[in-house]
Amino acid sequence: MREIFLFIVVTIAIKASAQVSPKQPSLSPAAKIIFKNVKTKLTNDEKNFFAKGVYIQTADKTKLTVDEHGEDQGAMAVEIYPTDLNKDSIEEIFIRTSGTFFGQWLPDLNLYIKNKNGKYLLQEGVSAPRLYVHATGFDGYPDLIGGLPEGPGFDKPKGGVDTYRWDGNKYKLYKKSQASLKTDKSIEEVISPAYVKTLTANAAGNDVTTTQSKKEGLAANGTKTKNETIDVTPMAEMLFSGVKTKLSNAEKNDLVHKTGISAADTMAKTKKGKSKITFAVYPTDLNNDGTEEIFLEVTTTPIGIPLHNFYFYAKDFSGTYQPLPGKIGQGVKMILNGKSGYPDLINGLPGLGRQIWSWDGTTYRLQQTTNSSTNIQYRTKDIDKASMEYTGR
Repeated sequence: MREIFLFIVVTIAIKASAQVSPKQPSLSPAAKIIFKNVKTKLTNDEKNFFAKGVYIQTADKTKLTVDEHGEDQGAMAVEIYPTDLNKDSIEEIFIRTSGTFFGQWLPDLNLYIKNKNGKYLLQEGVSAPRLYVHATGFDGYPDLIGGLPEGPGFDKPKGGVDTYRWDGNKYKLYKKSQASLKTDKSIEEVISPAYVKTLTANAAGNDVTTTQSKKEGLAANGTKTKNETIDVTPMAEMLFSGVKTKLSNAEKNDLVHKTGISAADTMAKTKKGKSKITFAVYPTDLNNDGTEEIFLEVTTTPIGIPLHNFYFYAKDFSGTYQPLPGKIGQGVKMILNGKSGYPDLINGLPGLGRQIWSWDGTTYRLQQTTNSSTNIQYRTKDIDKASMEYTGR
């Protein structure tokens, strides 16, 4: 009788446990890829929710597409940035979907917040290429500052930045500003990485990696240092091929992500079979502090004449590379006027209007614009020559 009684008790306990902790559904094929390296508290059901509308390509099972039949719609990536904005132990999810069909600029970040019914809802009033946390806010939620687009092929739009504020139920546009706001805590570079460090590894057992600066000296691309454990992505390998740089593989991957360059950009051909867009990376150390700055040259020929646009990336206060300011313009050169620290930069072509950029302690800002009749006598140095001198010393 005692054995029968114990059997009944154990059976009841097992059934009760099953009712309390229902079995989680399996991850969808797309969710497995999207969340492979993401540390998060999300359940499998919630992960599948964020993977809805994303499918696996038929030709390459490691790649994603928006076509439900698995047709290749171009390079696609879904980035997930978990965080806890109001410190209530319930995650908010920032998500960015990028790919060829979005063009060359950095696609918007979107925000999902869990409602009282336990469902994640899109905050339709929040959408920007870069989002930053601001100290002010309401009801425990900080304000969010919408940054401006960056990257090749997308000029800075008119106007300033948007501030989004929580109203007790949702985030919505609070105000527009023509002036730049101090926004030093970005969602994807500071807020989310700081949060995920507090989590245990997810079911996949993988951690979100963060970039770290290394000072091992210049070596040809493709050579891992003894401390390097991250492989370069195919895009980073292509862009940094043959480039001597101190950047770690993680920094190369991160920098390529910030440029907004897609695989389709590198493969686009003219009718004659020539590349429509070419890219060149030029490491420098403009202020001689031992930390590299990176110039990206993007060459296009929309009217048969090559246009050489330069973009500038440097480390910010957090030690990560940022577009500071990103696009500077065509034919950029360094001005050799004996100025200490960061030299002034000048863009444009002789005989045409030109711009002079100066470092303000945080970024390069436009200082002066000249018209076509102004005769500029500055001694200058080409960016590629400055880079060759730096990498060769």
